[in-house]
This record gives sequence, structure tokens and C-alpha cells, in this order.
Amino acid sequence: MGAVPQVADINGDDRFDLLVGDRNGVIWIYYNIGSKDSPVFSAGVRLNYGAGPLDVGANSCPVVIDWNNDGLKDLIIGNESFRVLSYINTGTVHAPIFDNSTPYTTVLYSNSFYRCHPEVLDLDRDGKKDLLVSQNNGNVYFYKNLGTDVQPYFTSPENSLKLTDERDLIVSAGGAHMEMADWNNDGLPDLITGDWNGNITVFLQEAATAVYNDTPTPKGFLLNPNFPNPFNMSTVISYEIPKAEKINITIYDILGNRIRTLVSEYQSAGLHKIQWNGRNSDDLYSSSGIYMVVMQCGEWIDRQKITLMK
Repeated sequence: MGAVPQVADINGDDRFDLLVGDRNGVIWIYYNIGSKDSPVFSAGVRLNYGAGPLDVGANSCPVVIDWNNDGLKDLIIGNESFRVLSYINTGTVHAPIFDNSTPYTTVLYSNSFYRCHPEVLDLDRDGKKDLLVSQNNGNVYFYKNLGTDVQPYFTSPENSLKLTDERDLIVSAGGAHMEMADWNNDGLPDLITGDWNGNITVFLQEAATAVYNDTPTPKGFLLNPNFPNPFNMSTVISYEIPKAEKINITIYDILGNRIRTLVSEYQSAGLHKIQWNGRNSDDLYSSSGIYMVVMQCGEWIDRQKITLMK
């Protein structure tokens, strides 16, 4: 009971797996042993971190995202005590190892509720990942990242999302579970919520009431040259998105062989950055040479040539 699902390719085999948070604070993973088009899921196994099972106390609500831009999928988990905890992947793409010895986020709110539901996105378009957190009484809070993705720190929760008349956005029946998506294709992420009574509500974001800074929305998709280039240890790839879309960024060698997928997820409009450390999908160092960064969104595609030197 109280299951919260999350779909992600957790083991880097290009097939979507199913993670489920339960009432006991445990995360279960069901691996896709079928295919993308015809998924078949294995029996559920408890997800571990370090040497033991991952347990956040009660009512776990998982989000899978590359939090620190190292090309590995991390876990952000909400629990009953209104804590949002980070479990950083210190393993590899195919064999993730989750560690919370240095959690990015601890207590975000002093009270205790049934379950808090986090969402991660760059809501204010400043190039850093922020947090949206909903609670079971229906409130949805915005936590602005004042640090960096590697060392974030967040504002206090006074920034409750607002309606156009300045009232707090509250899901009336309580139990707010949410997803962010560009519902009306206007380039702004909208809020889709579910409540205790089974209702689904869509809150459309208006530009005049957006929680944005003064950074303008990009006019088109753009893959910027990486820096540094040539590079030795790592390089940063920045890119711009004019509206919320599913983005894929992949590294290929000059023969067209896929080396590593850096991004494969839905992202909000704005400027984004990702780091490539020169490792392939098996977490082995690639040899010196010329590689291609390929960014794709739907039918739009662009490429940049990069050079790895050792």
C-alpha cells in the first residue's frame, strides 16, 4: 500500500526499469528484462546503498536524476518526516552504488507529515537544480538552490507556489503528489497533482507569475562548444532549451559507436550544463582522440566535435 513509482534506466542498459517507494521506507526495483517496446519486469528486489538495504524510515518517495552532473543517476528521496535525502551514485552506469555519507539535503521543514514528494528541476532557469516539495496537506513549496549542483544549499520553505491571485497553491483534498510537465506546450513547466480523492488537477504556469529570474528563455535549441576543448580530465557541455522537452545527449567516437549517454530525461527550458569525465558507459577511460557530442530533441539534432587528450 502507498506505493510511489518512478521510471528510469537505473542500470544503463537502455531499458526503463521501475522503482517503487513503499510505506515502510524501502525502495523496490523491478528490472526490465524485456525490451523498450515490450517490457517484462523481474521480481522486485530491495535497493541497497553501501553494504545494506536503503531505508529512509517510512513512506519513501523516490526521484531518479543526475543531481551532480557526472553522468550517473542519483536518488533523491522524500520520506514521512518531511526530509528530502540524497543518495549519490558512487559506482558506475551499469553498477550503481548509492551513498548518503554526505547528504545534500537534510530537514527541509520542521513538521512531520504523511509523505513529502520531491521534484527536481531548474524552475528559475539559473542553470542550477532546484527542489519542489509537496506535503500531504496540499501545499507545494519551492526551494531555490543558492549553491551549486555539486554543493547545493536551499532557501527556507516560505516560497510556497502561488496562484495568479497571490493565494498559496493548495491541492484542496490534500495528499499532493505531483509531476512537472509542459502541459500546454508554451515552454513553461506546469504542475500536475493528484489528491486523496483520486482527482487529477493541472495548474498552468503563467509567465507573469513564474518563479523565474531575469534570464531570458532561449529562442531555440542550442548546443554550445564544450570547455575546455581539447580537454584532459573533464569537460563541461552547456546547452539551451526553449521549452520543456525530453533531451538526449550522447558521446560517440568517430566511427559512430556510442561511448556514453550523458542525458536522457525531461528537462525544463533554460540553460543546462553536463560534465563528461572521459569515461565510457562501462566507466573505463576512453582513449585519446576525437569524439562527437550529439544532442537530440525529437527531430532536432546537433553535433559538436570534442578532443580528448591524455
